Amino acid sequence: ARGFVAVLSPFMTVEEAYLLASWLKQLDQRVRLVLGPVPMVGSDDMYPKGPKGEPPEAGKVKFTIRAEKAPNRLGVEAILRHFEGEVVSVAQVAAKADATAWYFVGGYQHGWVNEVIDRGVGKPSLLIVQDLFPSPLSERADIVLPSGSFAERDGTYVNHSGLAQAATAAVRSPGSARPDGRILMELTERKGLFNATSIRKEIGGIVRGLSALKIGDLGENGVKLNAPAKELANA
Repeated sequence: ARGFVAVLSPFMTVEEAYLLASWLKQLDQRVRLVLGPVPMVGSDDMYPKGPKGEPPEAGKVKFTIRAEKAPNRLGVEAILRHFEGEVVSVAQVAAKADATAWYFVGGYQHGWVNEVIDRGVGKPSLLIVQDLFPSPLSERADIVLPSGSFAERDGTYVNHSGLAQAATAAVRSPGSARPDGRILMELTERKGLFNATSIRKEIGGIVRGLSALKIGDLGENGVKLNAPAKELANA
């Protein structure tokens, strides 16, 4: 099973990443867990601007629009470090082209499957894709699990500064579609319904970098993780 690679997306909630990672590692410790692509658009845009549109001086920045367009990279990285001891990108694994089976979680907009990933995946013995939109991978997948959008999910996201915030679903999935949490609960054969709060507490008691989640209810303003974001990235 060393040839089996699961790609966790930075668009997953902490709970979703934990459910999938813990289940796969229970099945076989040799399964490799890696981080999916982290979208970047331009560079950090800082405010308030000067009269000619120039960025503010150091120490006078009041608001920043981040170039990174992934809502939960730090949260997913904490899960990966717990189970793997490090964070390896899908690009690193795909470049070696030595995987024989893949489980991809997407959630991106179109165009996230670049040439390195597409070529590295090739024609494996098994390809599972859990995604919101069609892609070159879903077109040739053996199994496709229709993913839900952010508006259909309950779960936790960790922002760039290490603030863990709980999100609740705003709409129900259409038709027979299911949110990712429910898909993973059924896939992992866990009893009961998906409950983000209870899983959050479980994660807080197991994953060192996310111990602040033990309280379950993160409130309206979220909870700072025990370590600053810079320390969390090196946990």
